Amino acid sequence: MKYLQVVLSLCLLVAALASYGQTGDNLQKNCRAALALSNGQAANLYDAGVCTGTVKGAMDMAASYKNSAGANVICFPESITTGQNIKIVMEYLDNHPQELQKRQGPLIYVALKDAFPCR
Repeated sequence: MKYLQVVLSLCLLVAALASYGQTGDNLQKNCRAALALSNGQAANLYDAGVCTGTVKGAMDMAASYKNSAGANVICFPESITTGQNIKIVMEYLDNHPQELQKRQGPLIYVALKDAFPCR
């Protein structure tokens, strides 16, 4: 069990370092591109991919943490998609513009935790 906790901690560290320096402003720009593409509009493919990968990574990390450590922090519905979570994250960012200067990782976490609290 300790080995698993160490591995999980290292994964969280790598994820945190990958998003270090990226802010909510960056995330909002990238996710606008992802939403535009999902609506059939022209958009920057790179930006859309960055958003999709970042949100999917956050989803996977939350699910992994819950499954391995038993921490019920975010409880996703079984049928939730990355696209739906991108919309949730964008709604959070649009409704909290005062937080856009913060790092994107914690913003994604708060948005998803607010949307899917464990009961």
